[in-house]
Amino acid sequence: MSQKHHELVERRVVVLGANGAEKTSVISALLGQTGYEIAKSPVDCVRTTAEINGRKLTCIDTPGWWRNYSAVDTAEYIKRKLVLSVLECPPGPHAFLLVVNSEALFGEQERRAVEQHVGLFGERIWERIIVVFTSGEGQKTKSVEQYVEDGGEALKWLMGRCGNRCHMLHSFQKGSQNEVSQLLAGIDEVVAKNTEPYFRCEGRKLQDVEEMRKADQKRAMFRMDMVDRKREKMNRREMVHSSPELRIVLLGWLFSGKTFAKNTILSLKEAIHRGRTTQSKRSSGTAVGRRISVVDTPGWFKHFPSQYLPDWVKAEIHGALTLDGQHPHAILLTVPVDTTFQEGHRKVIEDNMKMFGEQVWRHTMVLFTCGDLLGNSSIEEHIESEGAPLQWLVEVWKPIPRP
Repeated sequence: MSQKHHELVERRVVVLGANGAEKTSVISALLGQTGYEIAKSPVDCVRTTAEINGRKLTCIDTPGWWRNYSAVDTAEYIKRKLVLSVLECPPGPHAFLLVVNSEALFGEQERRAVEQHVGLFGERIWERIIVVFTSGEGQKTKSVEQYVEDGGEALKWLMGRCGNRCHMLHSFQKGSQNEVSQLLAGIDEVVAKNTEPYFRCEGRKLQDVEEMRKADQKRAMFRMDMVDRKREKMNRREMVHSSPELRIVLLGWLFSGKTFAKNTILSLKEAIHRGRTTQSKRSSGTAVGRRISVVDTPGWFKHFPSQYLPDWVKAEIHGALTLDGQHPHAILLTVPVDTTFQEGHRKVIEDNMKMFGEQVWRHTMVLFTCGDLLGNSSIEEHIESEGAPLQWLVEVWKPIPRP
């Protein structure tokens, strides 16, 4: 090992932020590695190290959260990845960079989302937080002081919470050497002001999260094995028959990924609009040598029972099962993997499915959407980490007996 390497000051940093906050590009600017930039936030923790300004700098990129959603709406496996990110830079990070996009609204909802997700690490993390505001060319004339002053009470709360430690990176994709140098100096100041050499999670928090993750992984392996045995048993009994035509109906709550699933199944390249689906519509195509038709439907409300659903939406959803006089072979119930699934969500699904009668569950399969966001987690691990409500949905497929 060279003498030069011995003289390097080591700095370990975990980078946090909501989806779209440009965490990855901030790391790229810090490390001077434009090739590191990617189109969107990582789904797993990503470690990158480089020698910068006399420092051996290690940055841990982390999965993001939805910027105006509370931590209770974030899937458990994502929250665990956040907390366990500190293990990616042993023995622990010197500082945390909380990245905030200055061109997006930062109101009370965004403030609460930050408070709750950052709070997963414990109270002491705020002593090591540096807020990094990202900005494009359009705001290059605005200083960080001006941005905070104009930002409202939510932003001022954030500044007070982290001791007014903040920096602005303009045109960060190219990287401003002066701004990067200031940020690196800010990291050094965090280290100097803290008596502990690096961040340690409070109490048994880290150990508890790791133990829960391992327990879920163990149960997930059992679940995978059980499914494989059942599939093998069905194949031996010749219970699986392929018909030349397959008719599918997609059901689920609003923005659960039904239209994206339809396009994926049929290999369609239609643009997906941000607005909701308002009419049940059949699309057809060929997949794996079979004729496939898929009916996309309007979604129901995620948090409210069917009594609040407009009659026209109920009529469209109910009519999907007999659209064009054709009954479906299977119903796919779409559930996105990047949000939590609690008892309230289960009850809403059960309530909305009642309009089809008790037998509908015999023809229903759960289709998890946004699967690319799982990263190195398996869908079985997600099912186990979310607990009884999601396990009921994939296992029982019938109403829970009432006392």
